[in-house]
Amino acid sequence: MQINEKVWRGFYDIQKLRWDIAYNSRTGSEILLNYLLKYALKQGENRQRGGLDNLARASYSAYNGGPAQVARYRNPRAA
Repeated sequence: MQINEKVWRGFYDIQKLRWDIAYNSRTGSEILLNYLLKYALKQGENRQRGGLDNLARASYSAYNGGPAQVARYRNPRAA
């Protein structure tokens, strides 16, 4: 998992993020779940055309771009 240390400092142990693979994976999974629950589901991305698959896309968009980017996966010009 790639976790932005500047964004998540104070929430997670930066040294463990760098050097402990299990800690890093658990942390990334926790962050991804947070985006799924707080943003993708709350904004009803699963009700968009494409259904449940959109939840994964929306969560991944938020993980990579921040909460404001939940619907970015629907933009055909997004890279």
